[in-house]
Amino acid sequence: WRFFYFWDALGCFGVHSGEKEEAPEDWSVIVGDVVLEWVNKFSGDYEDAPITLGLAHFDGSVILEERLQLGGFPPHWLEGCNMHTLDISQLCKTVMYFDDFFCADCPNLKKLDFGDDGLPKLVTIGCAFLQNSKVESIDLSKSTKLEVIEAHYLHRCTALKTMTFGTLPQFQDLNMYAMEGCYALEEVDFSGLPALTKIGWNTLRMVPSEEEEDAAEEDPEGAATLLTSALTKVTFGKHPELVVIDEMFCMNATRLTGTVDLSGAFNLQRIQHYFLLDTAVTAVVLGDMPSLEFIGTDFLTNCEQLVSVTLGKMPQLATIQLEFLACAKSL
Repeated sequence: WRFFYFWDALGCFGVHSGEKEEAPEDWSVIVGDVVLEWVNKFSGDYEDAPITLGLAHFDGSVILEERLQLGGFPPHWLEGCNMHTLDISQLCKTVMYFDDFFCADCPNLKKLDFGDDGLPKLVTIGCAFLQNSKVESIDLSKSTKLEVIEAHYLHRCTALKTMTFGTLPQFQDLNMYAMEGCYALEEVDFSGLPALTKIGWNTLRMVPSEEEEDAAEEDPEGAATLLTSALTKVTFGKHPELVVIDEMFCMNATRLTGTVDLSGAFNLQRIQHYFLLDTAVTAVVLGDMPSLEFIGTDFLTNCEQLVSVTLGKMPQLATIQLEFLACAKSL
């Protein structure tokens, strides 16, 4: 067992590998050069049990100070904590990565503060970054070097209202379950991601989990409000590198309306099954797609407000199931 201590004017508490220690309730600042020492020592080799800050019972705000000079965060570092605010704004000039489960399953976390400068050196966000938290807003627009967001990024962050990408010229991969179950999310704009190559499974899928269905049986009225997606708009731009949109992209976002225009993704090869199943979109534009080979089943099934579908030249498209056009008034 390795014990480390984090000091400031208020005192200290222990941190060790594998288990969490109870922290004093009056802590508001966590500092310690030993964090940097530990990260450098292991250099990404986490074969041993991860070291986790002892904040299981701490419900205040956590501020990470500039003198930590962290280049990144180890896996599971703040997983399962009860803090309501995490401020990493003083580390904006150094942080390049978040490893897996950085702040996953923090049921009270409402705010992650990147500060006015954002995270300009950030390259990678690992799996389950803020999964199952109550965070309300995330802004990545200052993270102009960001390339990859791994799976379960904001998975089932049911209080999330805004997710801002901005213009990220190097961003390539948005992996599966990124924002699945984010029922409060109102709008998503992908137009500032010109290097985007793939959109993973269930990115904006709004289908209740088994746990949510069980809760709905106990409180049908409350669950009906909670589990109804607020998403009304999804915007695409020019994405010449985008080759695949995986299954169930925006399934069951029942309030999604307006036009979904993919004409700027002219090198798409595959649009997988259930793309906009059970949404309220009124128009879909695909345009000329010389490399498109496959459009999956139930592509636009149950889109009862659908008025028009625009299909351009698609010389490589082998098959298409036309039942998805049953609601369209023009083609």
